[in-house]
Amino acid sequence: RLEDNRIPKFLGVINEKSFYAYVLEFKNGNTVKELLFKNNYRFTHEEIFNIGLKLLDIIKYLHENKVIHGDISISNVIINGINVYLIDFGLARQEDSSNLSYDMDFSYFGDFLLYLLYSNVEINKNNKKIPWYDELILNSGQKKILKKLFGLENKYNTANEIFIDFVKEFEID
Repeated sequence: RLEDNRIPKFLGVINEKSFYAYVLEFKNGNTVKELLFKNNYRFTHEEIFNIGLKLLDIIKYLHENKVIHGDISISNVIINGINVYLIDFGLARQEDSSNLSYDMDFSYFGDFLLYLLYSNVEINKNNKKIPWYDELILNSGQKKILKKLFGLENKYNTANEIFIDFVKEFEID
């Protein structure tokens, strides 16, 4: 019942003997994982803002339709020019039919953001373990957003709350 160009269309089901799978539309582009680890791509602040905004808008759409994606990751986000797609709905669930909650997608989104943010950071090579909130150069509002996404501070209740804070703290002047 989801119909949005930013997610693959459901095309059908394969049910052969002991194999069961959903068939989804192919979305052309590169996963963020490919960009980071194959291409050693470094995301600019502007790109992080634009990708984050578009991904949050997809998450808002899913949650408005009572769907929890359950696996928002660098492997499941495709970039094609200015387009951002969220794929792989294998772990997706109806909000009311599982013990999952929307904040699961929020913590995955936070993890996704950390990958983008770390793409421009020289990794600490002196083997001292430094938490991300001390290693990354972030303003206090950006740190607060990430901490709320991970449940280290009062959690977000809705994707729209995240969207508002994200625009306020990550938008380029």
